[in-house]
Amino acid sequence: MLQNTGIRYRDNGITTYGVIGNSDASKIFVDKYLSQGKQEFEIRPIDDFEIISLEYDNPETGTIIKQPDFITTWFYSNNTSVQQSMTTGFSKRASFSSNWSKTTGGSLSVNTTLKVGIPIIAEGKITTTVNTNYSSTYGKSETMEDTQTYNFPIVIAPRTSVTATATVGRYLINLNYTAKLRGKNTGKLITLKGTWNGVSCTDIKVTLEQRNLDTNSVIATKVLSEVPKTLYKL
Repeated sequence: MLQNTGIRYRDNGITTYGVIGNSDASKIFVDKYLSQGKQEFEIRPIDDFEIISLEYDNPETGTIIKQPDFITTWFYSNNTSVQQSMTTGFSKRASFSSNWSKTTGGSLSVNTTLKVGIPIIAEGKITTTVNTNYSSTYGKSETMEDTQTYNFPIVIAPRTSVTATATVGRYLINLNYTAKLRGKNTGKLITLKGTWNGVSCTDIKVTLEQRNLDTNSVIATKVLSEVPKTLYKL
């Protein structure tokens, strides 16, 4: 049985039509379109909302897609009879991207000036630890360029050479989030769910290979999870 729901629908802000439905509200129609077999509604809260909290899901539920790496190689050679300390460096400019999408919450007017921390990659895994160096404006698609300068101080043994290869990993990350919103006028609380995705270039691996200059044989190899900041001896 259809009954008047007490809700009104305004077409183009001029003509008002009644909204009718059955007793349990499982079927609702605007009377103007009652003869049509199917109708769709968009329910939009009349308020401006601000984010009061945003939490990412368990990082283990996110996805990581490996992108082509940045690779830089240094070569150190010491053909003297005493050890030497050497330092070389490089600068690498990388692009970070950040995109937000909503899966629930409907069409809301949300404050888009809030800066929030974004997930990064550490040792090949997603981490959501807040990092003030990497943040994004909620709701906006952004690309940020970051130039990192790496200086590599190292001790080279007599009559040896060291080849150092730095690999800067690039990853496409997808991770779900839950945001709590509050209406500025009504104070109404709403939960919004969605997905953040972006490209992170924060994972660095350094591979070292030491050779004897006289025989060209490999003396030692080492893999580091970061570029050393103090003198490193292989």
